Amino acid sequence: MKNMIGNFFAWLPQIILWYCAFVAIGLSVMPITAYLFQKFEDKGYAFTKALGVSILSYIVFVLARYAHIPFSSTVIAWCLTGISLVSWILSRYLNKTIKLPSIKTIVLYESIFFIALAFWSYVRGNESSLRSLEKFMDLGFIYSAFRGTSLPPQDMWYAQTTNHGAFFINYYYLVTI
Repeated sequence: MKNMIGNFFAWLPQIILWYCAFVAIGLSVMPITAYLFQKFEDKGYAFTKALGVSILSYIVFVLARYAHIPFSSTVIAWCLTGISLVSWILSRYLNKTIKLPSIKTIVLYESIFFIALAFWSYVRGNESSLRSLEKFMDLGFIYSAFRGTSLPPQDMWYAQTTNHGAFFINYYYLVTI
């Protein structure tokens, strides 16, 4: 048990980094979310991270897939900056008096999110073996995406082939739809 707790504290900086990334993504679309969910008591704050990740993922995917812009952390950062600017400019254009949720609501939601993120990171960090389910395939997808600079990534089994443009990971898109 002592080793498991030590593992958690060793991973705490990465958990905080992930949390900060999610907060930045959520803040980038907060004006749009507050406008779309203005009748909600929390002004849609609970949806900011999900909406932000969805918009950012879609834009980065379209740029990497169809505009042939390299899939990299720099492109992701530029897209996040662009989304933030568009979101804040649209909020000023659409309605100058967009009400944001109270600080109490934000602290409550962020506390719940951080506790859930830390808990599941702890659970996953203590059982990170590749023994069951589709973990081998998941790891292969992740490595293929990290190695490549375009989307969709090359299939991990045929990645060494010289026939560029053939063998892409396409079959998992149907599952996500």
